[in-house]
Amino acid sequence: DVVPSKGKRNYAAIDAIASLEIYFKVSMLPNLSARLDRSKVKENMDVDVVPSKGKRNYAAIDAIASLEIYFKVSMLPNLSARLDRSKVKENMDVDVVPSKG
Repeated sequence: DVVPSKGKRNYAAIDAIASLEIYFKVSMLPNLSARLDRSKVKENMDVDVVPSKGKRNYAAIDAIASLEIYFKVSMLPNLSARLDRSKVKENMDVDVVPSKG
C-alpha cells in the first residue's frame, strides 16, 4: 500500500470536510416544492417564499460558479510544502514562495 504524504492527506481531509459542509448547507435549504396549507397559516408566521424561475436559475448558476472555483483552487499546488533536496532534479519546475507575506 502506498501511504500518501502529509500534504496529500491534508488536502484529502479538506476535500472531505468541504464536501460535508456543502452537503449540510444544501440539506438545510427549504423544500421549495412544498406547499403551505392555508389552514396552518398563523399571523406573523415566518414562511419561505419560493423564488421565481429566473431567480432559481441565477442561484443555480451562482452555486455552480462557486463549486467551479472551489475545484480549481483545490487542484492548485500546496505552496506551504517544502521540497526535499533528495527529490530535486535538474531543470525541474518549482514554485518559489516568499517565506513571509
